[in-house]
Amino acid sequence: MKGLKLLLPLVLILFVASICFADEVKGKITVVDLGGNIIEVSGVRVASQTAQIEDEMDRRIDLGGLKVGDYVEIDGFFTEPGLLSASSIEKKLAGIDKLKGTISRVDSEGRQLLIGGVTVIVPNTALIEGEEDVRIPLQQLRANYIVKCEGTWTGPRELTAVKVETD
Repeated sequence: MKGLKLLLPLVLILFVASICFADEVKGKITVVDLGGNIIEVSGVRVASQTAQIEDEMDRRIDLGGLKVGDYVEIDGFFTEPGLLSASSIEKKLAGIDKLKGTISRVDSEGRQLLIGGVTVIVPNTALIEGEEDVRIPLQQLRANYIVKCEGTWTGPRELTAVKVETD
């Protein structure tokens, strides 16, 4: 019993950490590979072997319940460039395309970020917010910052942002 009392807080901390630091992708499915347990969202491959998959009514479904064109919200972790290992996949009716993750490279001159192997184009018109929703220039973003990018998938592994927010 004493071991359980010690283990429970650790499990809770790991669970909360996994929620806070998980990478995230939102968008329409462009490929479904049932044999490989893979879906793609605009070129971002998503490994679904261990994912909990739910439909719009929060009912559990298998990968076969998803099809090209479905809008999904995926939580997990980038395990290599362009590959997200999913912990959950939720089918949604619609939404804003989104990418959340850790910046690996900032190209201020080219106005691009690299997150999980995905290029994020940051036009001059994009809103970039730092702490407490204060507007900041792109040059203040650094590698290893965790950011949420909202915008539109404009190509394979390419998101054009309308908003970038530090997390």
